[in-house]
Amino acid sequence: ETNLNPDDLIPKLLLEAELESADLTVDTYNLLLLLEPFGVDNVKPKFLVNGLEVVSIRQVGQKKQHAQHVLSTAGKSIPSIAFSFNALEKNIKVGDTIDVAVELMVDNWNGRNEFKMRLVDFKHQVNR
Repeated sequence: ETNLNPDDLIPKLLLEAELESADLTVDTYNLLLLLEPFGVDNVKPKFLVNGLEVVSIRQVGQKKQHAQHVLSTAGKSIPSIAFSFNALEKNIKVGDTIDVAVELMVDNWNGRNEFKMRLVDFKHQVNR
């Protein structure tokens, strides 16, 4: 018989690698497509991106249950979306610096193809 300890009950987020500003491109996304199909035995890769500044936040969706952000790093602005995510509840504000876990994506909403990040999780950056 095996007993669980409290650490066994803490959800863990597995990240493939840390991405730099230069990696946040459609080209990187297209390389990831070579790993498809994604599913149970081949999960979509998630990445760490450190030190992003929150430039804007907008609640979207019929019930305002999603959040669109513009995040900035090294002079580059990257749009992002967080599904089922209330920025106010999560205490994210414009001007905050956050570290994020993301999936890269191309959003085809309304016929536009736009590279963006899907936020999976985040934490406020602590002075390093």
